[in-house]
Amino acid sequence: MPRKKRQQAKGNLPQATDDVWEVGRRTLGGATSMAPQGGPSEFVFVVQTSEPGGVVYGDPIMPDTPDTVLVEVIQQAMRAPLFGSPRRPGVVLVNSQDDADILSQTLSDANITLKVVPQLDTLDALCSQMTQMLDSMNSDYRTRAAQAGESLSDDDLREVFGMARQFHRRKPWTIYDDTELFSLSLQPGDGSAKTLYGIIMGQMGEEFGLVLYTSLDALQQMYDIDLDELEQLPSPFANGQSADDDAWKESAERAAELLAIPSISLTFNTRQEAPPQIVQEAKQLKLPLANRSAYPLILRTGQGGMQIATASDLGDMYVAMRAILAWDDYIESKEAEDDEDERLTVEQPAIEGFLPAMTVEVTLIDNPYSPENEFDDDFDDDDFDDDDDFDLDLSEAEMSNLLEAMENMLSAFEAPPRKKSTPKKAPPKAKPNTNPKTVQVYTFGVYLVGGPINDAYVDQEISRQIDILGHQTLHDLHQAIFEAFEREEEHLYEFNLGESPQDRSRLYFYQGPWGLDDDDDETGDPTSTTIDELGLEPGQRFGYIFDMGDQWEHVIDLLNVKTGAGKGPYPKLGKKVGSSPPQYPDIDDEDDEDFD
Repeated sequence: MPRKKRQQAKGNLPQATDDVWEVGRRTLGGATSMAPQGGPSEFVFVVQTSEPGGVVYGDPIMPDTPDTVLVEVIQQAMRAPLFGSPRRPGVVLVNSQDDADILSQTLSDANITLKVVPQLDTLDALCSQMTQMLDSMNSDYRTRAAQAGESLSDDDLREVFGMARQFHRRKPWTIYDDTELFSLSLQPGDGSAKTLYGIIMGQMGEEFGLVLYTSLDALQQMYDIDLDELEQLPSPFANGQSADDDAWKESAERAAELLAIPSISLTFNTRQEAPPQIVQEAKQLKLPLANRSAYPLILRTGQGGMQIATASDLGDMYVAMRAILAWDDYIESKEAEDDEDERLTVEQPAIEGFLPAMTVEVTLIDNPYSPENEFDDDFDDDDFDDDDDFDLDLSEAEMSNLLEAMENMLSAFEAPPRKKSTPKKAPPKAKPNTNPKTVQVYTFGVYLVGGPINDAYVDQEISRQIDILGHQTLHDLHQAIFEAFEREEEHLYEFNLGESPQDRSRLYFYQGPWGLDDDDDETGDPTSTTIDELGLEPGQRFGYIFDMGDQWEHVIDLLNVKTGAGKGPYPKLGKKVGSSPPQYPDIDDEDDEDFD
């Protein structure tokens, strides 16, 4: 649990006489990243048993930390609680006389009643729930299957990873978004049928992947939760928040509601983001991956928490991915203009010990709960009879404008051929060199100065020289840098054209293929800003940051500007100094065979 910024309360703290706090030291089992230095997950918790309830304070500790830490923790809980105002409780409960002896003087001085009880019910229930979730999230897929009483062989897992690799490489998020649902009716030869509803994630800026809901009711529950409102509420799990009791409690309730919705989700993660046990499992079994940033993380929600998927969950996700890809192949082969009129039956052969033989009926339907598909419920077709006159009461000029708009709309519906690899609102490609004798050619030196660089690359100059035309864009320059440093996975980026490479007062920020915020007047659009428009002079320096998570930092020098381009396409890569460090440096070389 992250530490909260310490804020000393002024004067004597008020006492909430109805507050009852339980204080204790507990081990949550196993090792987790929450624990200091990766050690055992030992914490000191202060938990409120009275309304509204919850963790007042918590700190990770080392096993050899003396029990006197209880004094510091209870003092910090009073001064900087996770929810509510700084205060003294009316009663503190501990479950050992030794703990009582340690706290007695401090609590007596604060006029707080101290009681020793046989068991701290609220604290122990909390720790039991957290241990269960941590054990699940710290498991690999085979261990999780065993915990659920299911079998999952290495070959079964290899089938799932192989299908996830195909799914990632086909990039369905470049075609579909959350306005559409895949209705998947699974009909085993033996057993009961069920229907899953799948949404492709990624086009609107989410993580790439697929989420399956067990019913339309479950999907509606998700959309009924105001996610925008949830983002504005204080996190129930993070320190550093200043919130009243009601807001904190509402945030916790909304988060619990989301976790209670039954679903199975697949996202693709970098090695740093994926649970280490799953990374180790993939490495040990040499499981197939699409690339180094495509570890498939399959989770289930429901029953009040989030857990690594069981074997049956993996089977459902496997069937869904295979059926969606088969349906997509079918639609492309037919070159159908209206995907939603099509239905396909996919035969899923049995995989011994993992999946029974079944048929899957696949249909693409409108997502009835997507805001973009909402319509006015007050509108009634019966309000307009065929014999009714529909008088717009428009002037001749207004009618002319309306007809012209309708013509433009009709021409827009003449859809181009379906392309599987082109995302909607994709940034423009490099502009061709149509006038090679008069264009300006800019020569930039791009120097890598920061990021998650391996020790083998430390203290070495790593730079690339790039020539680019003045009528090309900052996005073209980004693509040239991306290729020059041999990167594999696209991320967000920004160019800083302020007084120094670190000055973000003049910012050009790329927000992804889902489009820029038209209302954002504080940042420029790198996909439409040309190099000529920047007004650069030789010797000028500016900054470029790639991947806002890993923060690959670069300094760019304008080395030269000349008139008249040479032959061949631009941008051009010139002088290279130093080898390119891997984008994800903690991937071992031996893992390369997994990406074939």
